[in-house]
Amino acid sequence: MRFSPDELKKLGAAVEKELMDLFKQARNELNAEPRDAQPDTYTMFAIAAALTYTQMIEFADQDLIDKSKHAMEINDKLIKTAGIQDEAERMSTLKGI
Repeated sequence: MRFSPDELKKLGAAVEKELMDLFKQARNELNAEPRDAQPDTYTMFAIAAALTYTQMIEFADQDLIDKSKHAMEINDKLIKTAGIQDEAERMSTLKGI
């Protein structure tokens, strides 16, 4: 199977853009109404639930940040792969006799 270096670069950019848009939208939703629930709205009997809820929101937010970094890494690796493939193609091309 053969991939064009330019197509690999386009794929990386498209993957990063699509994933970043999804993660940004998810973070916006997560950081809106879910954060409005304050621990003091819970009774003293449900303090464990309040603490768990706030930690869960923080964990989900950090997870989305990490996933955004992975999307950027995927793009970087595809760009690097395209460069390696382009260089390999250039080096393996016969140069005149």
